[in-house]
Amino acid sequence: MATEYRINMNRYNGTDYDIMYPKTLTEQVINGQRQIVISTVSLSTTWSGDGPYTQVVTVDGADAKSKVDLQPDSTIIESLSEDGVTAIYIVNDSGTLTAVATGAAPTTALNIQCSIEEVVEYTPPRQ
Repeated sequence: MATEYRINMNRYNGTDYDIMYPKTLTEQVINGQRQIVISTVSLSTTWSGDGPYTQVVTVDGADAKSKVDLQPDSTIIESLSEDGVTAIYIVNDSGTLTAVATGAAPTTALNIQCSIEEVVEYTPPRQ
């Protein structure tokens, strides 16, 4: 039987000690520390180029500061594999979102779940 150990951190509130727990992802999102949105991207059968293949797409909730990550399910992965697609991803060029497929272009229209995360420019601390 495995033993579970839990470490509690305590904070003095002026008269007593409150137990503090690490923040969950839900608490981080609610408190605005991390913003991840789930959306869908629709890919048509019209691709430009002859490898890599591209098409401009629209993703509700995405803007110039968004990182969009595709989250295909097993059915979509199987379809992409059958078409010879070796990779598929989204590039964000100042708010213009472009789907990029390598290996081959998908031959069927796809609706793929994606996550959108705001990217914040890192500013190093002054020394």
